[in-house]
Order: sequence, then C-alpha cells, then structure tokens
Amino acid sequence: MTDPLLANPPAHTWRSRLQDAAYYALYYSLRHAPIDIVSDLGSVFVRWSVPRHRPWVIEGARRNLERHWPGADKATIDKAINRFLDNVGRMMAEFAALPRLHAAGRIQVSERFERGAKELTAAPTVAILLHTGNWEVCAAALHA
Repeated sequence: MTDPLLANPPAHTWRSRLQDAAYYALYYSLRHAPIDIVSDLGSVFVRWSVPRHRPWVIEGARRNLERHWPGADKATIDKAINRFLDNVGRMMAEFAALPRLHAAGRIQVSERFERGAKELTAAPTVAILLHTGNWEVCAAALHA
C-alpha cells in the first residue's frame, strides 16, 4: 500500500510552512544533541506518531508478519511491530547525528573493510555490503 499523503500531497499553507519550519528547527537542534538522546527521541516520536497519523503502516506490518509467522500470537506480532517502529524512529533521527557517529566510536569497521578502503583509487569501485542497518553510515565511515 502506498502512502496516501504521497499520492495526494496537501497544498502548501501557512500552517504547513510553519510545520516545515518546526521540523527544520528540530533537525538542526538534534544535530548538536547527544547521540543517545537523538536516537531515543526518534524512537519515542515514531512509536507515538505512527499509530495516530499513519495507521496503515502498522496494518501493513501486521499483515506481513502474520503471513511470515502464521502461528504467532498477537503479543508476539505487537512486539515485533514495536521493535520495527523503534528501529525506524532511531534510524530517521540518527540522520541528524550521522556526521558525528564515526568520531564518537559508534561505527564498527572491520580490518578487512579498512584495508579495502585504503586500496581504493579514483577508478570506479563495486562494493558488496551486508545491509544490517542504515546505508548512510557506510558513507560516514568512508568519509572519516
């Protein structure tokens, strides 16, 4: 199911412009907040806002999990959805802290990856990565 807000975007109003300004202010404030607080705020915000403003996200996740785990009870599905929302919120909020993650020791880079990064040249490079988190963290690690 696609997001109805993307299919039919609302017109820009003074209210929407003020809301955008508030989002920008929040983002730039989070850029300077401690990383743990940034992550926790993202988790809390998404777990609060999605059930209220985007319930179809939870319905879709519930359908997918019930299909994937046919014998699971409602409590197990609810816990998985809560973990999903927690992860999405943390990932979204951590975009604000992304430039600081490597310096704070939050990115674990294997020796093999570091050796490969040192051997990179100006030639095009193909990287095969295991996607276990936020793709942008890889760029932050390479940039550091």
